[in-house]
Amino acid sequence: MVFSFKFSSLKRCYHQGRLALGCSMVMGCLALVGCSNNSPTYYTLMHQKGPSYPASLGAVQTVKVLLPSVPEQLDRDTMVLSGQSYRMVIDDGATWSEPLSTLIGHTLSANLGQRLPGRIVFSQNDAVAASPQAYVALSVTRFDLGEGRHAVIDGILSIKPGGGATGTTQSFPVHWVSPQSVPQRPQALAEALSEGVGSVADQAAQVLSGMRVPA
Repeated sequence: MVFSFKFSSLKRCYHQGRLALGCSMVMGCLALVGCSNNSPTYYTLMHQKGPSYPASLGAVQTVKVLLPSVPEQLDRDTMVLSGQSYRMVIDDGATWSEPLSTLIGHTLSANLGQRLPGRIVFSQNDAVAASPQAYVALSVTRFDLGEGRHAVIDGILSIKPGGGATGTTQSFPVHWVSPQSVPQRPQALAEALSEGVGSVADQAAQVLSGMRVPA
């Protein structure tokens, strides 16, 4: 009887152990699935083609795009879709591929490089050993969806002469609104804002093409 009691107890413990192990494995799998489902989708801004301004005699040859200024409410881990009527709409499953200020700067630099052929255009954190003859500074105040779900970019664009360049700093208000309304989805917003950064580059390239360096 003693042996039978001990054997049945061991048998019961064995089955309980298997049940506990099975539950642990199931919970572990569910946790892994949950983690994979919570992984964000990364979005970026794309270069947009624009008008070209070939280099003329005496034109600036090196342009440095400074790191844009972006408000903290936009520069966060998750993508801000819109912010109006005292309410921020954020997509927890979407984020920019790099800090928003860095991303805007790199995209603006790429756009200017296409619009200013023959010139060296680089971003602030690029490892380029060249003395800038002009600086581009962008202070962003809006970079999301506005009224009627139109994408909006607001801010101040400044073009500053660098080493050897003539002239004074020129600052211009930036107010770009997408021609069409944009679905409140990260992909659609990234596409629209890419067009907006291209428009800012058009404005900057036109000013830069007119800057001169004395012979």
